[in-house]
Amino acid sequence: MALLILGLILFIGSHSLPMATRQYAHLKHTYGEEKIKGFLGLFAMAGIAAMVYGYGMARDLSLDHVYSLHGPYTNIIAGLLMLPVFPLFASAYLPGYIKKNTHHPMLLAVSLWSLAHLIVGGEPQAIALFGCFFLWSVIDRISNNKRDKAAGRTEWAKGNVKNDFLAILIGLSIHVLFVVYLHEKLFGVPAM
Repeated sequence: MALLILGLILFIGSHSLPMATRQYAHLKHTYGEEKIKGFLGLFAMAGIAAMVYGYGMARDLSLDHVYSLHGPYTNIIAGLLMLPVFPLFASAYLPGYIKKNTHHPMLLAVSLWSLAHLIVGGEPQAIALFGCFFLWSVIDRISNNKRDKAAGRTEWAKGNVKNDFLAILIGLSIHVLFVVYLHEKLFGVPAM
């Protein structure tokens, strides 16, 4: 679990630095934006590696469930929460009406993804991983909205139906691929 926690600190910490607006601005001014982003990217990659390896190690320990929400509708609820995740993620890179109306679609995707996994996973490592991601995504979304408001930002994207269509098509295709094949292949657990 220690390696998983270290990975979470590195990844979420590197993604949370912009919330400390004055300190982040000072670092960008002192070292340059590209150097800071590169440095934070290295921390994030190290965090991903530590999370993946640490989660696997914790799962091998077969720790007892802290809670179990496994009822007749648990997988259905989690599946419905997961359905918009990949389209939202894609819409962050294909700005259209989805991004215009959600403002920060990737953070919304992370919130839904982590909440869905918290519903179906009550093991300590699942609670640590998905609970931290859920809390971070909610806090970061609130922080982003406050920073956007303070900067006078009122528009996040122009409406573009073509980009929305592509985001939905690409996102749902990836979703199906994960449900049918990748989730079990990559994580050893069937998606449904």
